[in-house]
Amino acid sequence: MARTLALELGSQDIRVNVVSPGYVITPMNSEFLSGPQGEKVRKQIPLERFAEASDLDGPILFLASSASKYVTGACLHVDGGWGIV
Repeated sequence: MARTLALELGSQDIRVNVVSPGYVITPMNSEFLSGPQGEKVRKQIPLERFAEASDLDGPILFLASSASKYVTGACLHVDGGWGIV
């Protein structure tokens, strides 16, 4: 969908990008992620840890800034490498 929107809106100088996070620790899922099933998942992540919400700050700020003014239709995977396993 982001790539289609990027094609349709690019001529209006509107950029469309996606941040695709992996497992992010939140109050809602912290009990699960700290348990035995969460440990199995954590061991499959190349960086061997779950993200904290602050780990998404940099990528989101980059895409929202002029530093990415020539980036559109991109999907930035912020998943500790989990998507390549």
